[in-house]
Amino acid sequence: IVAAGGGLGSPARLFEVATGAFIRKIREAGPATFCPDGRLATADPDGVVKLEDPVTGAVTARLRGHRGDVHDLSFSDDGALLASAGDDGTIRVWRVATRRQVLSLRLFRRVFHVALSPASRLLTADLGKGLVGVWDLAALRR
Repeated sequence: IVAAGGGLGSPARLFEVATGAFIRKIREAGPATFCPDGRLATADPDGVVKLEDPVTGAVTARLRGHRGDVHDLSFSDDGALLASAGDDGTIRVWRVATRRQVLSLRLFRRVFHVALSPASRLLTADLGKGLVGVWDLAALRR
């Protein structure tokens, strides 16, 4: 499955790569990312992160914690963790299997992008104005 379009209030469209067949639109115009196992994570304008089936759109989990827009989502390479970056100045890391938040960083500034390094050792974030944050996840979870 591949996503196309989206941004600036328009929905992204999902297509089957092998056939080019249209699958469905993603309603929200927020961030979306695929898990290595094929699941899809999206975020509502109210800050709720959703895990869903990319074909049917069935929501399997709602992850609540952000206040306001979520700007970015990033899965770990193994799909075990999902990081989210928000307008509320927080980065949240969720354990996908349990749907539980395992980490919350309050940065007191908008967070634009977030990424987990291979093996989920490091968490990085674009804080705007040329600032990039890098954290050791193991140290943060102690």
